Amino acid sequence: EFFLDGIKRDRWVWSADVYQSLFVNRYLFSNKEIEQRTLIALGGKTPFRRHINTIMDYTFFWFMSLYEHYITYGDLDFLKKMKPQMDEIMKFCIERTDQDGFIRGREGDWIFIDWADMDKTGALCGEQILYAKAMKDYSRICSFLQCEDQQCAKKAENLQNAILQKYWDNEKKCFIDSFESEKRNVTRQNNILAFLYLPCTEQQKKHIYQNVILNEKIPAITTPYFKFYENQVHCLSGHSDDLEESISSYYGSMLNIGATSLYEQYDPNDNGTEHYAMYGRKFEKSLCHAWSASPVYLLGQYRLGVKNTGIAYHSFEIRPYLGKLRQIEGKVPVPEGYVYVKADEKTVTVYSDIPGGTLYIGSNSYAVEAHKELCIKK
Repeated sequence: EFFLDGIKRDRWVWSADVYQSLFVNRYLFSNKEIEQRTLIALGGKTPFRRHINTIMDYTFFWFMSLYEHYITYGDLDFLKKMKPQMDEIMKFCIERTDQDGFIRGREGDWIFIDWADMDKTGALCGEQILYAKAMKDYSRICSFLQCEDQQCAKKAENLQNAILQKYWDNEKKCFIDSFESEKRNVTRQNNILAFLYLPCTEQQKKHIYQNVILNEKIPAITTPYFKFYENQVHCLSGHSDDLEESISSYYGSMLNIGATSLYEQYDPNDNGTEHYAMYGRKFEKSLCHAWSASPVYLLGQYRLGVKNTGIAYHSFEIRPYLGKLRQIEGKVPVPEGYVYVKADEKTVTVYSDIPGGTLYIGSNSYAVEAHKELCIKK
């Protein structure tokens, strides 16, 4: 019925887990109907009185998920169906925004971001980043539906500018968790979100990568959840070769301790039954968790290199990159079929069931015709 996490525990649909499920689904099943049922369930009913899953950031991920869903499938009828609930939930968020444009936790709100120690005093950086992204995506959805957005596009722009002003630390050359505590605490999670979703300059992105991602003094990420985002930063920073090492060391060591599915949280430093403990209980950890399945997406996006560049793959690119692999072969599901890619050190072979593709090898590009194999010697 839905993309579920914590299957053995709570059988809930969790919004941020779902957001990552969309990326994995895109490269594995491409099941539009499961996505839609899950997003409907998360949106709930009116009146909307509490954040989705009671977690502030999960409300923002819901808007981001709806935008990603449309980009992938181009289903305007679904957006029309969801629009009244989107309006209701966005109104809820705006009403809880403070006069300075930042959104802070209220009674009953869970300020999460990740299972990590961070300075959550006042307005947490990551929450503001996701809020701005949610408003921006909501505004884009309004434009798809040819509805007028009176305020969200401008609010998103103003909030992004305020984040860059308040949270960027000129001395540390990265983003801090909170400007209100004056502790200037730095965590990977908030900087990763800034790298991915803020209009940072290229120089700021280089600083984030050098001063945070490669900085062993910054506490390491212990959830596959944020490994997903950190691995994207590796790839987008031009350090894609680190992907194999990250997958091998993190997921490989999970396999080495006997995992047959993907854990909700994994710390290589744990021993024995410590690997199964969570929430203060010995065996409470979910051992089959969708937010941990990101290698499916990462290999499809950054190794097979298939990427939707339009709406519903009306245009797409194929940029095979071996990284530290000798060869790779796979199929990526797309509307009306698959895109097949096989690459080794000498040859790239592509076959697509749909038109609109472009193969890139180095500085050269090749049109990919539907139902016609394309084989290029490097």
